[in-house]
Amino acid sequence: GVCNHGYFGLGVTAGASYNLTLYARTSDLPPTIPTLHVSLEANDGSAVYAAADVSLSSSWLQWAEYQVVLTANATNTYATAVLCVRVSAPTLTWISTLSLVPVDTFAGRYNGMRKDIAQVIADMQ
Repeated sequence: GVCNHGYFGLGVTAGASYNLTLYARTSDLPPTIPTLHVSLEANDGSAVYAAADVSLSSSWLQWAEYQVVLTANATNTYATAVLCVRVSAPTLTWISTLSLVPVDTFAGRYNGMRKDIAQVIADMQ
């Protein structure tokens, strides 16, 4: 699997939900199509803040978009969380364009801007 800490680490807040969107494809034929296990974790692996499984059922040899909502069960105060993606079995699987965005965004837009940043921009007008 792979883990990504973002630009400067990921902050996670207990009870907050995050939209995860990714594109994937696999070369495996049914019934061995793998599952992706996605999680928000402490960078040292000591805690898992949110996790979900994504079945790659529609991505045999073709790119497909997958979306899942991760809801944090604890807060990572120091913004040291990482987003991890692991494959359920040894297989040739491609993953591209991962996006993790809070559900609660400025103006309630899906995959919109963070409220704090967007509010600063709005206040400048």
